Amino acid sequence: MSFTRQNKKTEPSAKGGGLMKNFKAMGFGREARADAGTTVQAKAAIAHSPNPGAMAPRIPVLVDAKQVPQGRLVTDQLDLRHDLEKEFAVIEDSAGVTWILCSEACFGKPVMYDVLRRAERAGFSRQKIQPTHIEILKLVQGSHDAGRSNGISMHGADATSVEKLAAVLFAAAVEMAASDIHIETRELKHADIFLRVHGERVFYRHIAYTTAKALMTSLYAAHADVGSKDTTWDLLRPKEALIDHTLTSGIKIGLRFCSTPIHPSGNFQAVMRVLGASKKALGLDQVGLTGEQVAVLKNMLIGAKGLVLLVGPTNGGKSTMMQAMMRYILERRGQTTKIIMIEDPVEYEVPGATQTSVPRKTSGEVEGASMADFLRAALRQDPDVVCVGEIRDAEVADLVKDATLSGRKTTSTLHAFSAIGAFERLRELGVPLRLLTMPGFISGIIFSRLVPTLCDCAQPLSEADAQGRIPPDVLERVKRVADLQNDGIRIRRGCAICNQTGVKGRTTCSEFIVPERDHLMLKLIAQDRLIEAQNHWIRSDYLSIDGMGPTALAHAISKMKQGLIDPTDIEDQVNTLTADIDVMAEPLAAHGAAAEEPA
Repeated sequence: MSFTRQNKKTEPSAKGGGLMKNFKAMGFGREARADAGTTVQAKAAIAHSPNPGAMAPRIPVLVDAKQVPQGRLVTDQLDLRHDLEKEFAVIEDSAGVTWILCSEACFGKPVMYDVLRRAERAGFSRQKIQPTHIEILKLVQGSHDAGRSNGISMHGADATSVEKLAAVLFAAAVEMAASDIHIETRELKHADIFLRVHGERVFYRHIAYTTAKALMTSLYAAHADVGSKDTTWDLLRPKEALIDHTLTSGIKIGLRFCSTPIHPSGNFQAVMRVLGASKKALGLDQVGLTGEQVAVLKNMLIGAKGLVLLVGPTNGGKSTMMQAMMRYILERRGQTTKIIMIEDPVEYEVPGATQTSVPRKTSGEVEGASMADFLRAALRQDPDVVCVGEIRDAEVADLVKDATLSGRKTTSTLHAFSAIGAFERLRELGVPLRLLTMPGFISGIIFSRLVPTLCDCAQPLSEADAQGRIPPDVLERVKRVADLQNDGIRIRRGCAICNQTGVKGRTTCSEFIVPERDHLMLKLIAQDRLIEAQNHWIRSDYLSIDGMGPTALAHAISKMKQGLIDPTDIEDQVNTLTADIDVMAEPLAAHGAAAEEPA
């Protein structure tokens, strides 16, 4: 967005811009009634009709600052009343077209046509009218200049408007099934808002910098749970909190709030993980596993001992899998089993389990119990199953070790880059390798990545190749792992239904390690020969998928062959398509003792 403010009519200094596309289907492109290209005389005729708005077609509301026409700001030449200055912005572009940006509140109303006539009298005859969100008008009018201080204040963004903005934002996130809301300020002028939908960031709208600050202050000070936050929000320090919100529909959601300062000084970013509303409880047979994987996972959960670990990156489907596991145990054992779940925070409600949400603290202002404190207490409350939301430090890792050694069924999640990488991660957290490789200590490890699933508009691979829509190197790797003639491989395209993303959801691509089924692998890990252990495991026939091995990559390739996921997404989210077959193609001797059991 670039324009200059001038009080006298001079030659324009920048090129004109275009109108935004209609993103109504995504929940942030409303439409208003009027004609963006008719002359002022035609508009005046409409204005004098009994119902002016009814005669005009619908056009989208401008919510993207990047789409604001470029040119010189000439609003001052219209001599508008003070109360109308915030409702209109008038820009003359390099082609001599006068863009009249009108707030939604005034659009189609008599006052809008009065402004058009004023522009005509001021010599701006080539006019286009554009309904514009009030936050974009703030950016154009330069009201953000008042927000260059690092102090916290509303700067004209009244509490009521901020509350409405929060309500609209949260409702849009739930409607679009977004997992996260991202707010990032830019150059102390405006903030970009994105929603993470199906694992990908989608632009939602711009708001003024001052509004973004007011929103943070309101959410943190007035809406965050007291037990999860410090006293006040400070854009210069990392801040975390839990927020509860009830939508107008009555749906209750939670938001895990985290903000940090970013460069240059005075800017900040905030991410809010949306909990509850968009998360449908799924069974083990609904989370995207193969039939054999489901059977093995159920077997892991049988019995009263052993550690079951879910590993993977953030937003990788671990919480969804965990609630499915807990529900299965309760369905199998009923009320005779006591399950204690300690989470940060609770993301799913599991009827029949006792769930504790651990408060987060970001400074010493408020004292509170840690996850380790809650876990110690849980071990004294006679549990049959202990579920720890995440092993994030050595103290929690030590307590999980003790819970497992005491003979309780224990489950938890861990951030690791692969199933076999969980051994090294736990060792770094202080769990001895001799315990990790002891038969019976670990019942199973499940690593998962979520990969976008294709919309029905996806193109067959042959068509996409003919149009040059698939990179040549990716195509060559697809040829090495698939049968192009018989497999139903498809490539992303995009349509109105999927908002041009080509995606309609996400599916899990998982790999399992069951230590008791592979003693050679355990011996290699115990000898700190992790690379050999991994290469041996990749060659394993146990849980092999379509003869490609037991890895998450093999699972992804299987789904690619069914036309469910795009090969490029596999390489972005999992691994290079040929990574496993390259290992398998190497001579066994290259892996040393992996070819035979070590002494």
